[in-house]
Amino acid sequence: RNVTLDFVRGVAILGILLLNISAFGLPKAAYLNPAWYGAITPRDAWTWAFLDLIGQVKFLTLFALLFGAGLQMLLPRGRRWIQSRLTLLVLLGFIHGLLFWDGDILLAYGLVGLICWRLVRDAPSVKSLFNTGVMLYLVGLGVLLLLGLISDSQTSRAWTPDASAILYEKYWKL
Repeated sequence: RNVTLDFVRGVAILGILLLNISAFGLPKAAYLNPAWYGAITPRDAWTWAFLDLIGQVKFLTLFALLFGAGLQMLLPRGRRWIQSRLTLLVLLGFIHGLLFWDGDILLAYGLVGLICWRLVRDAPSVKSLFNTGVMLYLVGLGVLLLLGLISDSQTSRAWTPDASAILYEKYWKL
């Protein structure tokens, strides 16, 4: 075990907790939209911007980088060990997301880990791995742009929920 990586991972998780506090107590729209309930004060806007900058940009990125570093460090352990560990992460993420909290990220990390592990393992060179990463990024960007073009121009109900949507969301929280 690398104690330094474990410590930094713990700091990142505590930072992510700052973001998840609002996700636990408020409607989903509050996670990305500080004005989900109407007009906001400058203090609300600055608090949201601070949490977004520190949490979204710093802690989530740091956690993702540490996940990749940990995956790279596990490569020498062998195919069976990594595959079983990531498959367990997928199963735990699926169960946790289904039964406890729909904002769970374990399923996504497990699936991405299984894909990345194979890409890293089977890459003939660093250049081909880089090119694959750029291509996947551009494909994802293209999908987001396409979805933006074909979606309705009306404000989404998830972005500014009405009272019935908030009540529905409260009902389904454990």
